[in-house]
Amino acid sequence: MAAPYTFSFTTAGTAAKVQDLVYETDVSAGNISGWIFDSSTATLKSASGSPYPSALQPLQMIVSPNGQFLYAVMGNQPPGIRGSNCFNFNSQVISYTIDHSSGALTEQQQITLNGFCAQTSAAIDPKGLYLYVGESDGGGSAGMIDVLSLDNTGKMSLIAGSPFISPQTPTWLIVDGNFIYAANNVPFETEGLLTFTRHSSTGTVSPE
Repeated sequence: MAAPYTFSFTTAGTAAKVQDLVYETDVSAGNISGWIFDSSTATLKSASGSPYPSALQPLQMIVSPNGQFLYAVMGNQPPGIRGSNCFNFNSQVISYTIDHSSGALTEQQQITLNGFCAQTSAAIDPKGLYLYVGESDGGGSAGMIDVLSLDNTGKMSLIAGSPFISPQTPTWLIVDGNFIYAANNVPFETEGLLTFTRHSSTGTVSPE
């Protein structure tokens, strides 16, 4: 059983695994819940300090390949607010450090992106050097990908040239070597596949 796990859900684990950790988003409450999985009894117990509040709605979570950091893509309105939509606020990502002894999450950094509606549109490269976030341009027809570099402390920084323009809003990103694949999110149209070239040394992307 690999770890950590997230159910947005995500999971966390390291090469020297201490225990299995499971994380779940609660959009309506605006928090992330954490559990420790006991494989001997197949039960979950609450992680220390869980749930972990956030100012906005956590919609997607990604754990770094080394299992040390969790990145949460935020919905774009405070929990409980009605009559709003994701075009009202720029997308945001929050990073957390993971304590593998207790399962606790500690908020480390919050960064505001250039686009809108980045809800299920993030992916991390296998080496854990770059986080890619697909977003709308705000008009609903075209899109963009913001690219954040990640250092060995988990700190995020937008790279030079970000955001990178996409012909449509990219969602469900997959990083595969020198390419990124995404579904195009165009209202009232059949979804198709978007392909981008990824420059692994710089993190930059360009549409095919």
